[in-house]
Amino acid sequence: MIRARRRFLEAGHSADLASRVHQLAREQLQGVAQQDPDRLPTALEVGSGSGYYIGEFARSMQQTDHAACFLGLDVSKHAARLAARFYPEVFFFVNDLRHRITVADGSVDVILDIFSPRHPQEFSRIARPGALLLVVIPTAQHLVELREHLPILNIEPGKRDRAISGLTERFELIGEEQLSGEMELEGFQIADILRMTPNAWHLTEVQLARTAEMTRQRVSRSFEILSFRRREV
Repeated sequence: MIRARRRFLEAGHSADLASRVHQLAREQLQGVAQQDPDRLPTALEVGSGSGYYIGEFARSMQQTDHAACFLGLDVSKHAARLAARFYPEVFFFVNDLRHRITVADGSVDVILDIFSPRHPQEFSRIARPGALLLVVIPTAQHLVELREHLPILNIEPGKRDRAISGLTERFELIGEEQLSGEMELEGFQIADILRMTPNAWHLTEVQLARTAEMTRQRVSRSFEILSFRRREV
């Protein structure tokens, strides 16, 4: 799953999503640095997997005059090791998001949650007042063409509303936008996109092997980017 995710993301299929998330996060970190030049701002990605989003963000920030600390957590030791190998600019550590996040109270300025579970209480605890939380979820149009031919998971109705309602006690929704487009995918890339999602647990190796033999297809991708601000206590 992790290597499939790395192959797919490194091919650039989510480059525009990464670019937009990085832009929003960069503005936050630069604002923090301007307000308090003596403090090193911190960004954390939960469920960082192969490290692509936080890793590329760290590299892009190295090209600016603003220094920052970058963290990535994942429940998988294999994922953390692989990510650390490719992105030495980031400190990756193993942490089960269902439990306490091993980060100090009020120490994080940006939290990235990209297709990962959410833990509102822990997010609130580790976030500084005014911190930015970016949540990315797929919309019903994401991979819609593949659902017409393959027994893959549907996007649950009301996913966006549940994501918002679960966070609004501690975070204020300050922005939302949809990012959509199309991908031209070969069969092996379609297999990779399925292996890097929960669909991998619902498909057999025979089904995934057959998917890898599919002809080139145009596939939709569609995401919601939800921006939240940590409420003042």
